[in-house]
Order: sequence, then structure tokens, then C-alpha cells
Amino acid sequence: MEPSTSSAKHSRYHILPEYKLIVESLHGDINLRNLCALRRIQMRDPYFSTGYDSITDLRNATLDLSGDDLLRFALQEDTLRYGNKTNKALILAETPRQTALGFILLKKMNRTELDGGVFSTLPGLLEYLNLSSENVYRKLTALF
Repeated sequence: MEPSTSSAKHSRYHILPEYKLIVESLHGDINLRNLCALRRIQMRDPYFSTGYDSITDLRNATLDLSGDDLLRFALQEDTLRYGNKTNKALILAETPRQTALGFILLKKMNRTELDGGVFSTLPGLLEYLNLSSENVYRKLTALF
């Protein structure tokens, strides 16, 4: 199965069905509208699945998000129909602000079946997902 890919002004994503993974890369100035638009685009993608794990790369993004914005986005995420599917939402961050906002967002998402974390390196993140092979690392590095 071929991966699905899409990009917009401030983001791009790849859906990798072979790994049950959604990889998002955000760049430039990111606000609540950008985040919500990305999720709407993904949900229309025929390869999108709420059961897939997700990686969101914030390393090239400047986040213009308030606490209220994070709460609104988390509430939007809570309305998605996940059923009883357990998945991981992982954030790749570089700056202290990205890290803090990543942890706050994960905390605000009230799904008991969601396992999440914020990571500073791709190898550490992949190890957490049990996808630490060299092939997966090379493939994801090419996507970022």
C-alpha cells in the first residue's frame, strides 16, 4: 500500500499504513487555525485511521498558541470517534516552549486510551514506538 501525503502552507503529513503511523511536520508560524485545518484535511484522507499512532514534528515551527487554543484543539480531538482503539500521540520538539506546549496539549487530551510523549530525538521516539530499525529511521528522516 502506498503512503498518503499532503502538504499545505504551514504543514505536511504522510500516512504510512505499513507502520500504522501518521507523520506530521509543522513549520513556520503555527496557530490554532493551522492545527485544526491540518486535522480536517487528514480526516478526509482515505488512508486516515484513528487507530494509527501519530508523530508531530514541531522542531521547525514557531507556536503561536495560548492555553485556551490548546484547550480548544484538545476538545476538538476529543470529538473524534476513536472507539476503544489505543494509540500513541508523540511530539518531536526542540525548544523549551515546544516541549512545554507539547506536554500541555497531551495533558489536555482526556482520552484514557491515548499514550503520549514529547521527545527531543527521532531515535528515542522510534524506540518508544518499537520501530527503531535503520530502515524506519531513514524513511522518517527523509519525510522531515
